[in-house]
Amino acid sequence: MMQSQQHFRTVVPRVRGRDDGCCGISFLKAALYVFNCFFWCSGLTVGALGVYTLIMKYDFAYILPNYFYHIITYSLIGICAVIMLVGIFGCWAAMTERRKCLLFYCVCLAIVLFLEVACGAVAYYYDTSIEKQLASFVKETMQKHYFDDEKANSAINKMQQQFRCCGATGYKDWTVLFNQKKNENPNFHNLVPDSCCITVSDSCGSTQHPSNIYHLGCVTELGRYVRDHLLIIIGIGLGVSLLQLVGLVVASLLAKKLKKLQVNGHTNSFKNQPNEWMMH
Repeated sequence: MMQSQQHFRTVVPRVRGRDDGCCGISFLKAALYVFNCFFWCSGLTVGALGVYTLIMKYDFAYILPNYFYHIITYSLIGICAVIMLVGIFGCWAAMTERRKCLLFYCVCLAIVLFLEVACGAVAYYYDTSIEKQLASFVKETMQKHYFDDEKANSAINKMQQQFRCCGATGYKDWTVLFNQKKNENPNFHNLVPDSCCITVSDSCGSTQHPSNIYHLGCVTELGRYVRDHLLIIIGIGLGVSLLQLVGLVVASLLAKKLKKLQVNGHTNSFKNQPNEWMMH
């Protein structure tokens, strides 16, 4: 009986070279799956940073250069979406063992890497020149919109209270605007906004004595505040970029291994991997 069973047993031999060595296909596929898990986590981190910038810094959007705020915020959210899609595609390409799809996945990783480097470069550029740009932009916003735009008014008041400052470069930035207001309305007595006061109360800005109002401008503190946020963006971008280099290496090795199998005449489809079966 045993001889009869052995006679009908047919074993398809294992494909040599598929999982030989420390970098076999199964190992590389598993490594790529693990990489994509970390890749997704990094994408969620980038997206969360973008949403945080959009929500928590929203009040200051009216006193920051519009192009700066929008470029940084929406680029981070967009990169998050791209990372999620590329990660899904990479897992599918590895699972199906399609070499051309893996190569396209490598191209996508390179594109995402380029976008992150571009965002980091933009953030670094503003990090080195932010104070000069803020000085002119904040002062212009104060002069043109403080009394006419409620949102700009709220943003400026919040900035002066949060950073304990007054004006863009100093309290005298308010002199021209408030003198004009006093000429228009004889009952208006303030020399600076009440938000410049050390202790805020109605009409507390009617005197400019150092014991009553902050004399230092807001640009230095606001610039430091924005710069700290930019450094976080640059640091996260650098970390994600280094992670992507690992993914590029793993995906390239897997594509190379699959090409070698194709050249040797073996199939690369996960559906046709060799298996062992028995007939009774």
